[in-house]
Amino acid sequence: MIKDIVFDFGGVLVDLAPDEAIRRLISLGIRDANTLLDPYLQRGVFKLLEDGTLTTEEFEQELRDTYKKEFTHEQLLWAIGGFIKGIPLYKFETLRKLQKEFRVSVLSNTNPYILEMVDTPSFLNNTPLSQWVDKIYASCQMRLLKPAPEIYREMLKQGDMEPSTTLFLDDGWANVEAAKSVGIRALHVLNGEDWREKVNKIILG
Repeated sequence: MIKDIVFDFGGVLVDLAPDEAIRRLISLGIRDANTLLDPYLQRGVFKLLEDGTLTTEEFEQELRDTYKKEFTHEQLLWAIGGFIKGIPLYKFETLRKLQKEFRVSVLSNTNPYILEMVDTPSFLNNTPLSQWVDKIYASCQMRLLKPAPEIYREMLKQGDMEPSTTLFLDDGWANVEAAKSVGIRALHVLNGEDWREKVNKIILG
């Protein structure tokens, strides 16, 4: 019996457009953005932001030092925000329905800029992400990244979850396999996919 349902954020709850984020960053002068950004795992200074090694202030200073440009927080918020292509309302309405029977959480490799964008009343229907789910497990706050098995173990510990009664959805195959390796029931979905039927088949048995 499933008691907890955990969703990846980008690609599962919202549609991703990494090419748009790369285009915006290049337009600001971060010329090698295409080698640093990836839909599933970032590299270089962006990875250090996502795993919590760098604060936003340290990240911004690192970019200024590297590219010799005076980037503002607002510019970088706009550029990194290009990752989010669409926010399908039906998926969040489904979260509300699921919450009547299950604990619903998000586990995401993400950074403070994305959290600033989505955990605010302007996110969706004047409701921040934290009010659409019971808990957000963010890599930059946990200082761990998927697909390391440790991030799943830490989520289970913090959430007092049992692996066998937890369902996890992710659009990254490596993340799904890592979740399975610690005993979580995991489901691979595609970026932008309507996963409602797949979830129903599992939770209805």
